[in-house]
Amino acid sequence: MISRVERPEAINPFPITTNRTEAEWVMRPALGPCGRIFYRRHDGKYFWNKDRPHITEPVFVSRSFIINSPLKAYFDFTNRCNLQCLHCITSSSPYADISTELPTPRILELTSELADIGVLEVATAGGEPFVHPEWENIFRHITSAGLNLIITTNGLLLTPNLVDRLKETKPLEVRVSLDGGPEFHEHIRSKIIFESYDRFI
Repeated sequence: MISRVERPEAINPFPITTNRTEAEWVMRPALGPCGRIFYRRHDGKYFWNKDRPHITEPVFVSRSFIINSPLKAYFDFTNRCNLQCLHCITSSSPYADISTELPTPRILELTSELADIGVLEVATAGGEPFVHPEWENIFRHITSAGLNLIITTNGLLLTPNLVDRLKETKPLEVRVSLDGGPEFHEHIRSKIIFESYDRFI
C-alpha cells in the first residue's frame, strides 16, 4: 500500500521551504521506528528524526513523497562504454547495442518522477556515463530537481574541459574505478585503450 505525506505544513521546530534545490535539508516519511528521515544534502547524510542535529536551515518537504519509495535510485542510462572489462556485470562495451535504450526526454521524465516520490540520491554508472552524448543535460536535470548525483566512471574521458563542465552540474560525488595494480588493472580492462592504468593515474 502506498502512503503519502498528508500534512507537510504541520508545526515543526524548523523552517519549511518549497524550494528543494536551495534547501540544505530534505525531510521525507520513511518506514521505521521514527517515521521520518532527514537528509542533509551537502554531504549526503541520513538521520532518523530522533537522531538529527539541531536544524536552523529551511527544510524541504512535499505532499508527493511516498513513505515506501527508495531513498536512493541506481539509474544506468547507457550500456555503451569505452572499455570492455572482464568483470562487467552489464556486459558493457564500445559495441553494446543501444537501440533499445531510453531516449533522453524519457530519462529526464523518470528522474523528475524519482524526485517527486521522495528519492534523495541518484547513482549512475553504466556503461560509461560520459559516453552518452547527453550526459551533461541529464546530470543538470538530476541536480536541478534537487536530487544528489553520484557518478561512477572509469575516468578515461575526464579532460580538463569535461571536468569544468562536470563541476557545473554539481554532483555530490564522482567515483573513479581502479582495479588494483597496473598489470591486474590492464588485464581486467582488456587493454582496449592502451595503457589505461597510466592514463588513469
